[in-house]
Amino acid sequence: MKEILSVSLGASSRDHTTEIEFLGQRCRLTRMGTDGDFPKALELYRRYDGKVDAFGVGGTMFYLEVAGRRYYWRDIQCIRDAVKVSKIGDGNGVKSILARKAVQKLERHLAAEGRSLAGTRALMTAAVDRYSMADALDQAGCRMVIGDFMFALNLPIPVHSMRTLRFLAAILLPLITRMPYRWFYPLGKDQEKEPQARWNRYYEEAELIAGDYLQIRDYMPPDLSGKIVLTNTTRRTRASADALSTQ
Repeated sequence: MKEILSVSLGASSRDHTTEIEFLGQRCRLTRMGTDGDFPKALELYRRYDGKVDAFGVGGTMFYLEVAGRRYYWRDIQCIRDAVKVSKIGDGNGVKSILARKAVQKLERHLAAEGRSLAGTRALMTAAVDRYSMADALDQAGCRMVIGDFMFALNLPIPVHSMRTLRFLAAILLPLITRMPYRWFYPLGKDQEKEPQARWNRYYEEAELIAGDYLQIRDYMPPDLSGKIVLTNTTRRTRASADALSTQ
């Protein structure tokens, strides 16, 4: 049996183990959360290096990729350096493939109802984090509100074109990725805090809300009924059970 361990900077309250078969190979998958504790995560990587077949990197990523260019997080490099024997991956490649497929599947679903993504008002919480998803929505003809400044930096600056996003990314990401990762993304217990309604206008005007689940949840209003929500790893929580509704 293959042993796969996901060490996550997220909350330990979601730890679990399961077994599944991939391509005829039985695998045991285990998640260990560290509640945002970087030293603890590094200790787990070092302790299990060579004892598991592969590591998954949870709650963070090695780099942001925008328009084919990679911007590596400086303080995540220590994870790559800690693992010498076991294979390790942060899911960036898979995320990119699945995001585009999700948009394609959504387009087919809407087409069956006589609708289309073309002209749909879309709020993308952070396009540098989900560039493939944002690019696919833009190519499908969505009217984009790109919220990287709002959701990552708490600045009231919406961006309305992917061209502008790419220009800003090339200027700002080399600097931003040298800063602490936790400044831009909730870790540990911060992932379980109650949503604080903000940017209500953009949530209300959007017909489609896309991006990372935690970023969508951070500032979402009490009700999202009737919205299309395109995201990842949704889970039922006391705060989001009544608010998050998809169609």
